[in-house]
Amino acid sequence: MKRSLFILLLSVFLVGCVMERPNTSNTSPPPSAPSPQPTTPVAKAEPSPAILPGPNAIPTDTRVVVNIPAYRMDIFADGSLIKSYKVGIGTPEFPLPTGLRKAESVIFNPTWTVPDEEWAAEMKNVSVGETVEAGSKNNPLGWIKIPIGLPNLIHGGKAPAKIGTFASHGCVGLTNAQVKDFAMRLAQATNTEISDAKVSEFLKEKTETHEVKLEETVPVELRYQTIVVEDGKLHVYQDV
Repeated sequence: MKRSLFILLLSVFLVGCVMERPNTSNTSPPPSAPSPQPTTPVAKAEPSPAILPGPNAIPTDTRVVVNIPAYRMDIFADGSLIKSYKVGIGTPEFPLPTGLRKAESVIFNPTWTVPDEEWAAEMKNVSVGETVEAGSKNNPLGWIKIPIGLPNLIHGGKAPAKIGTFASHGCVGLTNAQVKDFAMRLAQATNTEISDAKVSEFLKEKTETHEVKLEETVPVELRYQTIVVEDGKLHVYQDV
């Protein structure tokens, strides 16, 4: 009996020693902390242009502002008004939209693709889907177009009698003389090099299309404001 008890106590003692012995066979030094890496400063993105808040807001940047019921388009450079133009606007069936668009290029002697619209299908001498060549008498875009996001444009080709009226299908319409003047001022406001001589050369070659990329993208803000202050005077325009 005593011998059995002795053997039992000895077994417990040996098992405890084995369990308490640390296992050093697989141990390794703790990993060293990674060296700090130099950080590269991240350039802050320029804020995107936004619609100016409130009525009669005056831009502080370079921007084109069209007030639809006033039939008026203003071009600003660094917050200064360069020039105002009386324009034609879209008909009630094809109105000029409101919101913020952008101009990135000026296209001289543009072609015109006849849209799949009822009004276009009723036109003589053209067919839906047809591309009408630059300089053609059937091309309604005139000398110059400035895309502002399809299907809307600022373009020439309008008769003087159409200015200040419903004159287009969702576009800003100008006479050829107006749109040439506007294009030159837009180029100047964006530091885009294009001379009068070069423009005259482009327009002389009526069937050759030329695209000039603007050095800066210009916000084009399309507003609908019937009560405005212009040139220091209050104006109330008819709801069109």
